[in-house]
Amino acid sequence: MDPFAEMAALLTPSVAKSAPEGLVLQAGNGLPLRVAAHGLPLEAGDLAVNPALDWRWTEDDGAPEKLRAGDRVVLLTGDGERYYILCKVVDA
Repeated sequence: MDPFAEMAALLTPSVAKSAPEGLVLQAGNGLPLRVAAHGLPLEAGDLAVNPALDWRWTEDDGAPEKLRAGDRVVLLTGDGERYYILCKVVDA
């Protein structure tokens, strides 16, 4: 298990409920990473990304670890300024 997933697994239910879900607006193909959270656009400078996820890809080979526009991600923030992308999520 990667360290970010381990961190997410340790979250108490009350903290996990407050972890915002983000929507990837832009990633890959040489474009800077952009994510929306709480209706606000976040730029690459506002984000830290789990190293198991790839947003700098130049060719989309369908790999599941690549972030793409439209992907939903779990975010964690302590101050509402810096957001940490922990993992991608999908509906069950």
